[in-house]
Amino acid sequence: METNREPHFQIGQQIESRTFEDGYRGAWFRSKIRDTSLRRGQTWHQLEFFDYPGEGLHWTKLYQKTPWLCSGEKKTMLMMRPSFPQFYHESEKSDLDDISDVIAIINDVWKVGDMVDWWFDHCYWSGKVTQLLGKDKVEVKLSNPPLGEGKTYEAFCKDLRPSLDWSPEYGWTVPVDDEDSEYRSSCVHLVQPMNHGLKEFSGELPKVDGEKVGDPISTTIGGPRMDRYSSRMYQHESRVSGSGQLFSKKPSDSVESSIMDLEELASKIHWVRAMLQFEFQLSTVVKSSWKLVENHG
Repeated sequence: METNREPHFQIGQQIESRTFEDGYRGAWFRSKIRDTSLRRGQTWHQLEFFDYPGEGLHWTKLYQKTPWLCSGEKKTMLMMRPSFPQFYHESEKSDLDDISDVIAIINDVWKVGDMVDWWFDHCYWSGKVTQLLGKDKVEVKLSNPPLGEGKTYEAFCKDLRPSLDWSPEYGWTVPVDDEDSEYRSSCVHLVQPMNHGLKEFSGELPKVDGEKVGDPISTTIGGPRMDRYSSRMYQHESRVSGSGQLFSKKPSDSVESSIMDLEELASKIHWVRAMLQFEFQLSTVVKSSWKLVENHG
């Protein structure tokens, strides 16, 4: 992926790296940057591979051209990313206000179609769950060539983590299925710390009149976080009701309450417009179908 914003990895930083080498396509390797060099305007990093101590140090170019053609030309891809964020099952993490960095919340049970990384042979292989083989085991199909090896394996659930994408512009995001560009993995939800400048919105969207106001997506918007656990908009906190209604509210019985209702509605409209504007700017985000229900307070 070409970008106008190059990531600035530091010497000593722990990262993950990948390769186009046959037999290891679609795998992420835990690495550490030992040195940095600029050659003919291209950034190179000298990497140490934690899980392959016999490999020694390797110089790797930050951006590389794919060996295959895409739409008649080779594509430029970022070969490194920061260390994978901490992730928790829904039943494990409940207090989201004390986090200091982005975290991933995953479903307690894997299901067919979930996009995962499988820890095997000292690295993480990106793929998809294609079959459930019991309580603790699934079948995983690796990403299709040329991005992956395309083979199918049995995997223990304890060796799985959710697949995530990373870019300098948007940070960690939920990936799009390579075989279905309109499908995003629903097994993971990203949560940003409240003091972070950009907040992550991902996972199951709220409902209006019993209908979802959009498709399951993961994107980033300016301002406070809204996720499946709580709704915080411009420092105003409100809980989504049990019926899933976000905008619907009973009419107020006083002038003061009516004014507060209008201020709250204005904040929500502002938030929705920010979301829609940002979605429009992202070419990989599916088209939104938001509904706005007027408040007749």
